[in-house]
Amino acid sequence: MTTHLYRYLRLFSFFSFLLLTSCWFVGDIDDEEVADLDKDLYASKRKTMLDKSLIDFGRMLEAYDVPPTPIQSKNIGNETAAKEVPTDIYTMIATSINKIGKSVVFVPYDVQYIVDEETTGGNIQRLYPEAVVSGGITGFDKDMVEKERAGEVEGGWSGASGGAKYDAGGGVSRVTLDLNMLDYRSQSYYPGVLATNSLLIRKDKFGWGVKASYQEFAVSFDYELKTKQGLYAAIRYLVELSILELFGKYFNVPYWKCIKGASPDTNMLARLEDNFASLDKKVQILYIKKFLFLHGYKDIDRTKDTFSAEEQHEVNEAMQKYGVNTYTNLFMSLWDTVPMNKSRLIIRQDKIRKKREEKLRLERQRRESEKQAAIQKKLQEEKRKKMLEDKKNAEENYRIAISQGNKAFSKEDYSKATEYYTTALKAKPNDKYAGDMLKKSNALLKQIKELETKYNHAVIKGDEYFRKKEYSKAIKEYKQALSIKSNEKYPADRLKEAEKINRHKNPLGVGSLSEDAWNDDGY
Repeated sequence: MTTHLYRYLRLFSFFSFLLLTSCWFVGDIDDEEVADLDKDLYASKRKTMLDKSLIDFGRMLEAYDVPPTPIQSKNIGNETAAKEVPTDIYTMIATSINKIGKSVVFVPYDVQYIVDEETTGGNIQRLYPEAVVSGGITGFDKDMVEKERAGEVEGGWSGASGGAKYDAGGGVSRVTLDLNMLDYRSQSYYPGVLATNSLLIRKDKFGWGVKASYQEFAVSFDYELKTKQGLYAAIRYLVELSILELFGKYFNVPYWKCIKGASPDTNMLARLEDNFASLDKKVQILYIKKFLFLHGYKDIDRTKDTFSAEEQHEVNEAMQKYGVNTYTNLFMSLWDTVPMNKSRLIIRQDKIRKKREEKLRLERQRRESEKQAAIQKKLQEEKRKKMLEDKKNAEENYRIAISQGNKAFSKEDYSKATEYYTTALKAKPNDKYAGDMLKKSNALLKQIKELETKYNHAVIKGDEYFRKKEYSKAIKEYKQALSIKSNEKYPADRLKEAEKINRHKNPLGVGSLSEDAWNDDGY
């Protein structure tokens, strides 16, 4: 008797955990069950009721070709005044998300850490989430049914059907959890992506036990009475169930197929059908191609938004198979019947193919890069040789140009000298000697041109005065021309002729009189 009393006293610290939609288990606890519960006193790895569902959901995301998506969660707290309910279930949310697997990457929510790192100058390579989970425990209706009374609680909320039976010896309470999904960048909620679920829990002399759950997709479970867990375990189940629903709606996959006993989410199906029907026809074709591919249809080109003749044949076969005649109905049928294992194998093979093609592409790119590098190297070498050859030629051209320029300069052929020195500067742009000699040549050439201009002007004026018989003025201009070019024959001859005529008209050498005055006096 003492032994049995001791065992029952130890049982008082454990929780009964039952889960049903329309009914719950009621039965006596025997010595064997006590012995099983006795083992739970020791530390052990405890599995939750929805562990497999979460793992299967991760596989479903793979089968539906959902790429790894970073998701974050806000602190999900207790919005009620009940002290029995945990104040924060963020850790439960994080654990539930991580159970899904590689298709969902959980990004921790730690604002203070980010602020501290930025304040201290840390260089954080952050992964930004695409969506954020928010919400909270919004209801804890305690002792809905008074103790020591048997009966049935009708399941009239959240669209559930049926009820939860309860037994005398304990109060029945209800916990409600609301979760939403919002876009990280815009901080706006995704319409229709939410989960509002409730469950009934009973407290008896052994602790808390789950009696029923209520949600849109009407889950029902069979669970053994001998596994005792508490209120927190019940809330963990509620969290995992809500995460499955929330993520299922966010990723647009039939999540209820991962939950034993769950019915299809009719609201989500209607929303998905309406959304697809509102899409442009080309976008609809791309979606249909994707799911034809996931079903194993061959030769589907998912990059084009039109059907080829072969693809149209596949579409016609699929429509006949599912008994549909519209793209919307075909899409819904294909979406709902994705063969999980086959699709995952197809995706894996496709990834292997893409990796192989990418490897070949990178190899071709590498070879092409090496080829281009070799060509560039050859061109650089040829360019270097040409530069050396050009430099050698420039040196030779410079030497010749300077030599010829100096010869022309010494002969006072400044025009030629300028040309040669200019050529030398082209060969050596910054050469000081060539630059100085070019300046000198240009200066002297300028002087010569100026003197040439003065010479020509004097000759022209001398000839003009000679024609006018103003011989004294003509003599002056011719002398001016000869002062510039003393060896020129023409101004010298004209000067002699002008002087001869002038002496004939003025034998006394009266040079102060003009020709007009001389003629007026009769000489």
